[in-house]
Amino acid sequence: MRVLFDFSAIKEGGGTQLALNFLQVLPNRFPEDWHADILLPDRGSLAQVKAPLPGSKLYQAPSHPLKRLRFEHGECQHIICSRGVDVIFTFFGPGLPHPAFVKSIVCAAYPIICYPESPYWRHVELVAGLKKRVLNHFRRIRLKQATLIVVETEIMKKRIAGVLGLHQDCIRVLKPSVSNYVNARLQNHHEGPFMILCLSGLSPHKNLWRLYEVASLLNRQGLKDIKFMLSTTKDGWLRSLKERQPFDSAVMEMFEFSGAVHPSNINDLYQRADALLSLSDLESFSNNYMEAWKAGLPLIASDRDFAREICKDSAIYVEPHNCRDIANKITELASSSELRNKLIRIGKGLLFQLPTLDERVSNILDLLRH
Repeated sequence: MRVLFDFSAIKEGGGTQLALNFLQVLPNRFPEDWHADILLPDRGSLAQVKAPLPGSKLYQAPSHPLKRLRFEHGECQHIICSRGVDVIFTFFGPGLPHPAFVKSIVCAAYPIICYPESPYWRHVELVAGLKKRVLNHFRRIRLKQATLIVVETEIMKKRIAGVLGLHQDCIRVLKPSVSNYVNARLQNHHEGPFMILCLSGLSPHKNLWRLYEVASLLNRQGLKDIKFMLSTTKDGWLRSLKERQPFDSAVMEMFEFSGAVHPSNINDLYQRADALLSLSDLESFSNNYMEAWKAGLPLIASDRDFAREICKDSAIYVEPHNCRDIANKITELASSSELRNKLIRIGKGLLFQLPTLDERVSNILDLLRH
């Protein structure tokens, strides 16, 4: 059997970490009588990947939308036919167009297509929102062409089945595995400020633009011994803020900016953190949740159905658009080692319910086989 592994939609973020881990483990599990080719993006960490399997060919898909479209319906179809591809496995993305005789298995991580009621839509700018809705329309069309859609939670299965009009038998739940790049923290607390890690980019649905007001509230309450660690640049974050205002230097001292972090270096941030904060309006199965469990960090998470299904009692929940609620919950967590230890203990238990990376790769190969 010949497989085309499609990583071309993954440019950054948690998907990159999981894809790199998958490619590291794949050679140990890949059947000797199978053959594989790999489609990569043209930018980001995955663009630098070397062929992990003997005889594999690497291809790159362009990022520019029009060039990408031409590639998908031209060169990509030539690759599929000339290489004799039997099955395409899209690690994350909408999938590729393909001949009817080729099976397509697509891991869908697009909660944005199935949360029309999300507060995200009320806060995104009008033009940007319209562009997203148009893009989501085409994503849904492409996903419906898949032979099988793979998701990571039952909530995503129900929502995608509903929005695509598919029977739930066409969708399979496959739990994710945590990144190998994160290790358990060496100590539960350190001297200095209480460090809150916000590990994400600046996409509007991540709601990092709420943090200046949160920090201002904490500062006015005299709680200055709290610091936010953002994996963005300072300039980029300031540009993302919805309201322009004079910035208080005392508030700005509560922030630390690392810029984009390579997956192999994220453990450094986890080792320095005391808690992880996720204010996202939209997620499928955030790496942040799993990595917090593995590192031994208490979680503050958005009060959304996906977060509650995944995190259960390992997190305290906040309304991400209520800055006072966020500030109060941060204060509660920072002041109670008992609460932090309870959340960490529950998180460790949830981590053990997830497959190992080896098991995840084996599960994917079983899907391809059948």
